[in-house]
Formats: sequence, C-alpha cells, structure tokens
Amino acid sequence: MLTSTALPAPRLCLEVTESALIRDLDQAVRVLKQFKQSGVSLSLDDLGTGYSSLSYLKRLAVDSLKIDKSFVDDLATDDDSVTFINSIWSLGGALNLDVVAEGVESQDQAEILTGLGCERAQGDLFTSRCRHLRFAPCLKNNRTTTRRSDPPRAAATHSGLQ
Repeated sequence: MLTSTALPAPRLCLEVTESALIRDLDQAVRVLKQFKQSGVSLSLDDLGTGYSSLSYLKRLAVDSLKIDKSFVDDLATDDDSVTFINSIWSLGGALNLDVVAEGVESQDQAEILTGLGCERAQGDLFTSRCRHLRFAPCLKNNRTTTRRSDPPRAAATHSGLQ
C-alpha cells in the first residue's frame, strides 16, 4: 500500500484493537514489529473495552493509546469515566506514548478533556466540517495526530483541543 500510494511510512498510523490482538498475540507481535521496522506508527485502539492486559503494552511496540469513546461519552456525568481517562493518560505518559481521546462530539467534552490535560482528540466535533470536503484539505488544516518530533500522519485527529 505504501509503495502504490507513495505515502511515506511515518505518515501512516495503523489502529489495532485489543480484540484483534487477543486471537494470536505472538503472531500480532511479529506483524506489528514488521510494521514498526518499516516506519509505520501503531496505535492501540479501544483501550479498556476488550481484554485489556498491561502485558500487551509491554510486548507490543505501539506509539499511542486511544481512549475509547465509551469513556468520553460519560465525562460530564460519570466521575468514574474521568478517573479512567486520567489513569490511561498517566499510563501513556509514563510509557512515553501519545494518548488520543476518541469520539469527542461536543465542546463540553473537549473542554473537560483539556482540563484533564488531554492534548489530542478525535471525533465529530473536529471532523464534521470535513465531511463534505475532500480529506486532503483537512490534513492541510492541521487535522492530524502528531508527536512534536514527527511529521504529520494521515489521521482524522485534532491535535490541541484549545
């Protein structure tokens, strides 16, 4: 795919769900290492909704964690969701991983996440304006997930919630 599209590997981030990894963890580790060696970034998606195990994070060479939408949905009404998000955010920081809040649909959610220190988010709040446009112009408008030292990746994620 990278060859046929001429997309530089560092601009691609593959999202892998926990449930996809659980089927054959050893095979998943081998395949993900190959992607990493080619320069592709990896994100563990839907963290906390599947068969979560911290040993996965130790064995998998992921670059980022994605906080599942189910935690973001209840931010304003459920203190436990705030606790889970804070915990995932702290874990990601301790492991030097990017953390992305998934499914942000309202300004209230974005403000709460900003107050929690979350710098990256993904969801309709940021992409609804892109639906009737081509994807490329949205990327040019800084709608990508980036680590400060990395070039922009092809993802519909907003960096900086403010």
